[in-house]
Amino acid sequence: MMYALALASSAVEERRIAFHVLNAADLAATLHCLNRVQGCREANPIYGQDKKKIIIGKVLTSVLYEVGLKKIPQDQIPAYQYISIGIMGGVVAWNLKIIF
Repeated sequence: MMYALALASSAVEERRIAFHVLNAADLAATLHCLNRVQGCREANPIYGQDKKKIIIGKVLTSVLYEVGLKKIPQDQIPAYQYISIGIMGGVVAWNLKIIF
């Protein structure tokens, strides 16, 4: 019930969408780099250079984010979202620095 109440907030929903957009941007930038930039490598040792693992990992990242939204107390959802968005935004910024 708390999860449903928290998600009723448009701010919570907007941050939720922002996280998933950044996650997708990270995937797109990573795949672009691996396909087109000489010497580009995935920095996450869990994924290695396997594009299928990278895609699966990004899908799991979104799933785990959603699980986190359901599991944490309602009053902690904004902090959870801001931290998640900050980390993912940093990753995307790093990717763009490498690509361009």
